Amino acid sequence: MLAEQFSHLIVQAEMGRMKPMDTLSRDVLNKLTRQNEFLGMNPNQVILGMLTNPNVWKDIKIIKVDTPKLKEFLGVASDRKFVSFSEILTPDGYKLAKILEDINKIDPNQRGTFEKDAIRVDERLNIVYMIFMSDMFKIYPKIGDANHLWISPNQAINSLDGQDKEIVYFITSNFISSAGEGNYTKASKALELVSMYQQKFGKDIYPNEEKINVEMIFNKLDIFPRLTLAYLILGMLMLVVAFTAVFKQTLSSKLLNNILFGILAVLFIVQTAGMGFRWYISGHAPWSNTYESLIYIAWSIMF
Repeated sequence: MLAEQFSHLIVQAEMGRMKPMDTLSRDVLNKLTRQNEFLGMNPNQVILGMLTNPNVWKDIKIIKVDTPKLKEFLGVASDRKFVSFSEILTPDGYKLAKILEDINKIDPNQRGTFEKDAIRVDERLNIVYMIFMSDMFKIYPKIGDANHLWISPNQAINSLDGQDKEIVYFITSNFISSAGEGNYTKASKALELVSMYQQKFGKDIYPNEEKINVEMIFNKLDIFPRLTLAYLILGMLMLVVAFTAVFKQTLSSKLLNNILFGILAVLFIVQTAGMGFRWYISGHAPWSNTYESLIYIAWSIMF
């Protein structure tokens, strides 16, 4: 399956971290839709489709809009959750241009839900545009760069000369056109060429197969969101048991309490393992950003 092969392609992210496309696809889809899948497709299928068929995806409603006021301004029904790229960027211009200009004059602390929603929608539209133009994907090592920088296909084509430029252009255009036409065998071979190019010119920072597989497994396990639900259910259950025991001592059971605390201990072990996974994958302690800090604080409280 082409989307599965696409998910294993290595991409350079912020701070130079190397990660599989699967991780980027999940992050991007969540940013656009606040969902883990869309229209029955997994993140890799969605992002692959957007990259190779922009003329189709520009009309698909994938950009999340929250406030009724912004929906009204964009001219969409109030019960709609998403708008399409072409509904915001029309032949008459960018619908949010004037609003964003006015919002930029407002102190960030004074902005309301409408203004914040407009900014988020603008960010999402720019992400969609970057996908359509392939600028989202830093998949080509910059040859000879001392900082081991990887760049997008367009950046590579514009910065390279001679045969190197022709190779990158051939591989990229071949992959996008073949996938867009449904020739997945040809597209698969093009992806193999991209991977070979990465390993040849980016071998100094190219992650080993074990690390790639661990990250792919970690992504599929989706540990922390599932733990949140498990902790919530267990916490409510423990609260009910505690209140019941206050009023009816006969219902208090040492065995039941031991079972509940045993489950809590298992969840804590899973959370600890998840943090260990994240540490190994990212190469740094798992409290370097807001999300990781919240996970660490939760772990510390449980500890």
